[in-house]
Amino acid sequence: MISRTEEFSINLAAQQTARLCLIKGSHRFLSSSDNINILPSDWVLVNTGHPKIVNEDWTFDEHLFQIEILDSTAKHLAMMKSRKLGISEIMMRLALYWLINIPRTTALYTLPTGDDVSRFHDTRIRPTLNSSPFLNSYVGDLDNKGSKKIGESFLTMRGTFNDRQAQAIESDFLFVDELDYMPRPDLITDFRQSMAHSAYGFERDISTPRFPDTGIHAIYQSGSKSKWMVRCRRCDRWQYLTLEHIHEHDKYGYEYRCEKCKEFSIDRIHGKWEAEDNKAEVKSYHANQLVAPWISAKTIRTSKETEPFNRLEEKYYNQVLGLPHKGHSEAFIPSIVDMDGCRNKGLKWVGSYNSQGLATMGVDWGKTSWCEVSMPDGDGGRVVLWVDWTDKGSKRNHAEYMADIAKRFNVGLCIADEGD
Repeated sequence: MISRTEEFSINLAAQQTARLCLIKGSHRFLSSSDNINILPSDWVLVNTGHPKIVNEDWTFDEHLFQIEILDSTAKHLAMMKSRKLGISEIMMRLALYWLINIPRTTALYTLPTGDDVSRFHDTRIRPTLNSSPFLNSYVGDLDNKGSKKIGESFLTMRGTFNDRQAQAIESDFLFVDELDYMPRPDLITDFRQSMAHSAYGFERDISTPRFPDTGIHAIYQSGSKSKWMVRCRRCDRWQYLTLEHIHEHDKYGYEYRCEKCKEFSIDRIHGKWEAEDNKAEVKSYHANQLVAPWISAKTIRTSKETEPFNRLEEKYYNQVLGLPHKGHSEAFIPSIVDMDGCRNKGLKWVGSYNSQGLATMGVDWGKTSWCEVSMPDGDGGRVVLWVDWTDKGSKRNHAEYMADIAKRFNVGLCIADEGD
């Protein structure tokens, strides 16, 4: 049972919005012609519907951690996240909020590829607009998957595959969705330059992490490093949930246990963000599936033993825990390599390298499959970038493992034998 203070704080925004909308009419109240500031989370509640259930209103029930992310006034916000938290969903709604309430502006929304842009439009943007007569009334005569006129503003969507995607774009708001999976992360610098002359210049970076100290993890580390804290109902201890909080439970199989009183009494719905560095210029956040009340402790614990997480530990860390992982512990980047099985244990590991498509990859299939990635050194020779192997799972699993490496180094040509 929650306290009166908690209940009041949770419902206050919704009550105020409902009351004002009743007096003024939600469409007029929330339009840009009214000189009233409304928080993005309130605006989303009133003007957007449930992403999966037709004719259902949007709700933050079990998603209270999303509210501060939406309402933050930080110029640069970054979120290192796991999958299945609905963060892309609220970022798309935030873009619409800014475009409608700040006329004559442009939001640039970037995704890894053109296919991702098309899929995001068809499954997220178009259904959201269609479900709301209010929002749909703002859609102008420019209405395609890459560009939309929203009222007096514009929404532009781009992949990050080549230089052409970043040309001739000026924007006021930049959304970088899945930074760590972009084939050309260097283009983000060009996209940021698109806001050079903007009076606004807001940037929102969100991504499932991949490797340590790169991409979204590097941005998170340089920022405020906020984590979602939850409270024990019994002893009032505030704590950040980790796998160490999950213990066997007589009734539920697995459940969250308080680190202090050892009782199974964690309130996963109500919480608060706690920053490590409040003075940091970048407001950075980390959230994973442990903060999602709709995902049980049993699911999180047992999924580690299921496909594909049982053979690819890094995917479990990235997609479930929202944490970076160095990848295959036996992989390395050499300066000099002998391909006879000898390895230099002193060589330094790196996560990825954007070869601009110049890298080639050779693969030798077998019970243990090997690969080598190399590229021209500029003097007529080649420099080896990566040597790796896998002996886990089926032939298909081996192929998926090698394909991931090819994407990581932006390989332009891959040569593989026929295998066994």
